[in-house]
Amino acid sequence: MASIGAAAAAGLESGLSMGLRMRAADQQEEQLKRQNLVADQQLQRQREQDKRLEDDAALAAIEKQFEDLRAEGEGYAAQYGGVKNVPPEIGGPYFERFGQVSGVRNTLLRKRYEPILKQHEQRAKDLFMRLQAGDMSIDDVPPEELFSAVRVQARRDPADFLPVNGGL
Repeated sequence: MASIGAAAAAGLESGLSMGLRMRAADQQEEQLKRQNLVADQQLQRQREQDKRLEDDAALAAIEKQFEDLRAEGEGYAAQYGGVKNVPPEIGGPYFERFGQVSGVRNTLLRKRYEPILKQHEQRAKDLFMRLQAGDMSIDDVPPEELFSAVRVQARRDPADFLPVNGGL
């Protein structure tokens, strides 16, 4: 017959073994979650990159059409002695195509650059709010950051605000 001490030791060993197995299973599950998260992030980045490439190709194609139409319009203007002299039967369809291509081009450009512009606008707003609140001094702002913030917020070149010929 086994002693009480041996039975207690066997019980402790069994409990410890079960705890170690549970811990290993939890660690393995956590590792699997991290791997899945990394894989999902990589897949999302790949999708975003693929979408950017598609957008780039679409923009390149529409830019080509836009340039071709611009050259065609310049040809008509040269042929007829100015845009106003182009006959309506030629100018009408041309301007309709030009308007369609221009609209698609503007949509693609807006889709690409609007989020970037919004980020710049938000950074400029944040900078001016911190300055206004006294959280930072204008002396602490790097010149290029201040230049960018003024340009974005005013929607003008900061040089427009500089004195002309030494005067105001």
